[in-house]
Amino acid sequence: MQTLKPSEIASYCNVHQRSVSRWIANGELKGHK
Repeated sequence: MQTLKPSEIASYCNVHQRSVSRWIANGELKGHK
C-alpha cells in the first residue's frame, strides 16, 4: 500500500484538501498523523 498526502488524494479525486481531512476525521478514509 502506498502512503499519500491529503493534498495528493485531493488532486486525484478532484476535491478540496479539506474534504479529504473530513473523510479521515469521519472514518471514511484511513489515515494517520
